[in-house]
Amino acid sequence: MHHKAIVKLGTHDHLNFNIQCSCGTGGDFGSKDEAMNWMTANHFRYLQGVNTAEFVDETPKIEPLPAAEETSGAT
Repeated sequence: MHHKAIVKLGTHDHLNFNIQCSCGTGGDFGSKDEAMNWMTANHFRYLQGVNTAEFVDETPKIEPLPAAEETSGAT
């Protein structure tokens, strides 16, 4: 069975990230790293037989702000 764990923004103020595996295992966490680490340690690690696993990140991508143009002081 292929297990796909999707990380999304959560709906709770103090638990900002939700992770849900295609088999139903999941939960809410304070950070994306916590969610992925929990899924790895408490679910993917125990898969037996012919199984594959992957993470899908559906959180919004934060674009870096463009660097402010440096102004050169004329002397």
